[in-house]
Amino acid sequence: MAVAQKVSTTYIRNAIADHDNIILVDAGVYATYEWDMSNYQRIELRLADYLMQHELPVRLDRIIEGLGDEYSAFRIKRTLDEYVRFKKIDPDYYDLTSRWKNRTCGELIKMIDEPVKSFVNYLVKYNNCSYKPVLGLIFLENMDDDGRVHMSVLEDEFYKFYSNRQKQGLIVESI
Repeated sequence: MAVAQKVSTTYIRNAIADHDNIILVDAGVYATYEWDMSNYQRIELRLADYLMQHELPVRLDRIIEGLGDEYSAFRIKRTLDEYVRFKKIDPDYYDLTSRWKNRTCGELIKMIDEPVKSFVNYLVKYNNCSYKPVLGLIFLENMDDDGRVHMSVLEDEFYKFYSNRQKQGLIVESI
């Protein structure tokens, strides 16, 4: 075969298939038995296993932290965004689509740790004023890992919410 001649993918696959010490470890990725890639798992299967180990949807940064030794952050995010088996919830959380479709609010609330669980139950059960769920949502969207939000953030986001409603010509209630 001439050096300048292009080699087809089929030719290469057939040549690889003739060797007993080369195995397919991922889509288009080959390795030898000496590299001990027998435990390698395709990324979408590994992500599904990882999400199944968690009751609640998982933040992207925690997924990357948990699987970053096995796969690049880019591949993890791309796979989560491209495969229909994964559901993107909010900008930073992911779950299995099949599991997300079957979840109810009550089940999710039961899985939340205290004291956030009590706060969410309060918002759901005693929301006789419509500003309470708005404030609760703002709180939940902006709290840190310890469940804290600075008052200035709550004030700013609360104001922005009702200011945007007014700009859109929607009802803005008096509190």
